[in-house]
Amino acid sequence: MLFRFASRSLVAISAAAGVFSPALFTVNAAAQQPMPAAPVVEGETAVRGSIVEDRLAKKLIEAGDARVDADEGSKAVEIWKSVIERYPRSKFRFEAHLRLGNYLLDKERAYERARPHFEATAAEDNRDEEQRAEATLKLGVCFYHN
Repeated sequence: MLFRFASRSLVAISAAAGVFSPALFTVNAAAQQPMPAAPVVEGETAVRGSIVEDRLAKKLIEAGDARVDADEGSKAVEIWKSVIERYPRSKFRFEAHLRLGNYLLDKERAYERARPHFEATAAEDNRDEEQRAEATLKLGVCFYHN
């Protein structure tokens, strides 16, 4: 922030003095590029998402819940799917999978479509034991009805 202010002041001063040279104030384009995500090595657990990503994912899950309360189930499904797509490292992706699976199981009776969401929630990457237990139970329901 200070660099931007200082560079604008220098540009204004040097332009007023007639000694402005754009080459003096160029910024390396590589320095402005975001850092790539660290690669995940096979056998290691994936790096957890940031706090900001978790907050945004939680807000989207709540928005999906509000859509269900307003009898707009298809919109809720889209929102929960977007959480999984946008925030694949967030701890709330498991919650989104669980909500999707429950919606497909309870409202649409789509057992085959609900099963992958319960499998994702029951995975060992999920540290929430209650979610894993519920997902495992719902997996049994899906297998029973097929």
